[in-house]
Amino acid sequence: MEKLYIVLFKHAFGKYKREFVLLINLLLMVAPAVVFSQSGRMISGTVTDEKNQPLPGVSVLVIGTTNGVASDMNGKYSINVNSNTSVLRFTSVGFTTKEIPVGNQNTINVSLLPNSQQLKDVVVIGYGTSTKQDVTGAITSLKSEDFNQGVLTTPAELLQGKVPGLNVTKSGDPNQALSVILRGPSTIRTSAQEPFYVIDGVPGTSIDLLAPADIESIDVLKDASSTAIYGSRAANGVIIITTKRAKLGQTRLAYSSYAAVDEV
Repeated sequence: MEKLYIVLFKHAFGKYKREFVLLINLLLMVAPAVVFSQSGRMISGTVTDEKNQPLPGVSVLVIGTTNGVASDMNGKYSINVNSNTSVLRFTSVGFTTKEIPVGNQNTINVSLLPNSQQLKDVVVIGYGTSTKQDVTGAITSLKSEDFNQGVLTTPAELLQGKVPGLNVTKSGDPNQALSVILRGPSTIRTSAQEPFYVIDGVPGTSIDLLAPADIESIDVLKDASSTAIYGSRAANGVIIITTKRAKLGQTRLAYSSYAAVDEV
């Protein structure tokens, strides 16, 4: 039987020799492209600042994918791309974002410029105001356009999922207020876990006295330097709330309503 197969193969190869050669050449041409599409190629480089100093922790992402890495302590990175049309996005806190097409490059060195406008933003702290570059990571500021949208019954729902380190949770009791914990529990007791609230400059006011629609901005103070003025009351962090007020030269009428039908 094996001899019969050999004879048939030789007969077919002799008759269609030209077609066999063309097929083999075609497979050899396509194989590298298939391998490249599956494994891609490695792009590497170094990320530096305007003074040519290495930047660690810079996020490097292939736009349109979830493929991303971060630069090491020496500012070096390596990332796999699947196409010459891929675009790399370099982002870091306090620096401008830069996007670079890959093309035929295997090494891409990037220099990021400081985002001076972002670092000069004025934020509220316990003693008054400060620049963001001095307290970055310690304060989160939210304006009304940044709040959660929808039908909200309590001000705490405005912050849910918006502030790193702030947990806003609901219990199974519909009559119980939301639990607000900043930076994790500071005591083994179940009580006295909520942050210290300051509303329009009045310390120790209850947040439940406000309607969500009346709030203009919220500043969440996390570290000791920004909350020191409030002493031991700020052990769980401080949340400063500014309500909406009339502005000179502006006339505005706002109306909102909500209706619901429930069936037993």
